[in-house]
Amino acid sequence: MDIPFVPSFNDAMASPEGPAAGVGWTPLSYNPDNDYRSSASVAYIYPVLRGDEQRPRLTILTHAWVNKVNVQNDVA
Repeated sequence: MDIPFVPSFNDAMASPEGPAAGVGWTPLSYNPDNDYRSSASVAYIYPVLRGDEQRPRLTILTHAWVNKVNVQNDVA
């Protein structure tokens, strides 16, 4: 089909020429239980909300408004 293979989309995006047209592999979030693709929130946050996983460094506040995120020493 004459479609160029792109071995690394990350490298292609960082190149001076910009993103390359072609096909290749890119990592995706997925649910290992059913092999379906999922968003980052479904893959990483929903298990915490359901109580399936514990993440002591993550606090989730629902129904909250954010107008500023404080960052100190690369920690938000």
